[in-house]
Amino acid sequence: MTRKPAFNARFIVRFYAHFVEGLMLGEQMVRDMFKDQLPGWSMLDLGIGAGRTTRHFAPLVKAYRGIDYAEGMIRLVHEKFPGTFPNAIYEVADASHMPHFPDNSFNFCLFSFNGLDANPLAERMAGLAEIFRVLVPNGYFFFCTHNLQSIDVIFELEKTKNPIKFGYSVFKKILLHLMLGSVKKLKKKDHIYIRDAAHLFRVKHMYVKPDEAIRQLKEVGFTEIRMFNYPESIEITGQDSETITDSAFLFFLAKK
Repeated sequence: MTRKPAFNARFIVRFYAHFVEGLMLGEQMVRDMFKDQLPGWSMLDLGIGAGRTTRHFAPLVKAYRGIDYAEGMIRLVHEKFPGTFPNAIYEVADASHMPHFPDNSFNFCLFSFNGLDANPLAERMAGLAEIFRVLVPNGYFFFCTHNLQSIDVIFELEKTKNPIKFGYSVFKKILLHLMLGSVKKLKKKDHIYIRDAAHLFRVKHMYVKPDEAIRQLKEVGFTEIRMFNYPESIEITGQDSETITDSAFLFFLAKK
């Protein structure tokens, strides 16, 4: 698949190796929400990259399994945490196909930083179904996804006095307009795929409307679904999804 070379590229692995190590506010929120339960839980951390979330969750849970699609990322995690967490196992695996995990294996699954969005629709749905399968009854899935309703943001010019950064911002805006066309037309769709600036335009990411993200979760079996904004992680309730335009990403917490 074309995504694997991108995520295994040396400069991408190096980028993730030096990425900010802290948790997003949404991840902090869900960690604190389940702080009393985590010591007795088995956790599956999907798309762990260089282990940004590993250092924060592995010490808190009974058993930690971290997987990533890219061999380079998993090698890096082994180098960063050589025996650091005795309860942790790291391995190369594809979230859309996890036959080595039995049904009802994990209490909590995390797919952080829009990792789910890099999958084509069929694989995204297969991944959601697999996550639902490996969760125990009443288990939880937490993830982050691009919000289509806030797509205007990626077309905005960066406010900077640095001529190089501003020039790149202009180039990016022109390129996105050439590739995608009218923002107004894009917002009429349930979801779209954009080869955005992340990973230097080498990977397409899904941008999805909130209602469509919820529909996808329900399709695979999730029932209790909560939605939170970014970056504050304030729960969104009783709001028309068409009006959620100020949150570039959305966090979802779904219960099996």
